[in-house]
Amino acid sequence: MSPWAWSPIELDILRTVTTRIRLMTSAQIAQGWFHSAENPTRCAEQAIARLERAELITRRTLEAHPIQDLTRPLFAWKPGMPDPSERRLAGLAKSTRGRWSQNHLPAEVLFATRRASALFGAFTDARNPQHFEATHDLHLTEVYLRYRRKHPQLAACWLGEAAFPKLGFVIPRMKDPDVFLIDRQGRAKRIIEFAGSYDAEHLRAFHEHCAGGAAARLADNGWNESDNPFARLYQPAGTSYELW
Repeated sequence: MSPWAWSPIELDILRTVTTRIRLMTSAQIAQGWFHSAENPTRCAEQAIARLERAELITRRTLEAHPIQDLTRPLFAWKPGMPDPSERRLAGLAKSTRGRWSQNHLPAEVLFATRRASALFGAFTDARNPQHFEATHDLHLTEVYLRYRRKHPQLAACWLGEAAFPKLGFVIPRMKDPDVFLIDRQGRAKRIIEFAGSYDAEHLRAFHEHCAGGAAARLADNGWNESDNPFARLYQPAGTSYELW
């Protein structure tokens, strides 16, 4: 099929599932892209069918916790704010672990094929999602859909892990956050992380990473803005982040 035959919505769905998030359900596609249609479910299934026939997305059934209503971040930090206390970190860890009280249920998910990943320039090829990843990935999609509804200008800046090389593979102690919101200069204006079930130590390490640690590690390894655009992602004073 000629690329000119794709609708703007279908192209945006493909861009989303290759470079913004990894998994979506048909209900999330209906909610995110066809909510104003007379029959959102039918419109979503028609778009999905076209993308499947072109071998750009595929589907699989995974086990996942039921999707929760995410109304606000568990925690947000920006440069100039105090570091979270040990008590706060312990409370956040308890919150991330305590929200998964329901049993896993089968969920049919949609994800990009290798062909789609190559077409949209994803750094990592599509790979078969695993059951243990499904809850995290579907809830990260919920965060993205909330941004689309509430903060569309920020949602347009959203780039997920597949849009970047894995810095954790080449620089010791570097983390690869779920999402960067990128400005026009290629700098991260905000990092977004879905904390599936983090303990306090994991949360402390993630805060240190965002609050200047990542910038210091890049500098220590000779990465600078003049010759490496990925060095722009983090600022020495820290980068704002949200934990969901």
